[in-house]
Amino acid sequence: VYAFNVDSSLDLEQIARRMEDNRTLRNQTMSIAQKLIAQGREEGREEGREEGREEGREEGREEGREEGLEKGYGQGVLKTCVRQVRRKWGALSEEAVSEIESLNYGQLEQLTEDLLDMSSEEDLRQWMQAHAGH
Repeated sequence: VYAFNVDSSLDLEQIARRMEDNRTLRNQTMSIAQKLIAQGREEGREEGREEGREEGREEGREEGREEGLEKGYGQGVLKTCVRQVRRKWGALSEEAVSEIESLNYGQLEQLTEDLLDMSSEEDLRQWMQAHAGH
């Protein structure tokens, strides 16, 4: 580097030879190179950490959105079941609402379909006995 600054007409081979001839210059150049390498590594690590943090945040946001959508959809199916039962047979006891609320998502979806074929509250009670807790 020093040799290049003093005589800009030198090519890289001549600079390398001058560095080999001058131990102090060689040590200083190696020290600078080592610092640059260390700095590059640290910058690379920091960039990698930042990319990892960003990927983690994005994954977390995506998982949160999915969970929110699933929960919202499940609540919608639950409300639909309760509304269908109320529309078909009138008021429901708190016990019946609690039983419907205890169903999992798959059971709720099945109940919304099966309600279309039920003709009495007894059909609903039988369905609940057959499917609740499974």
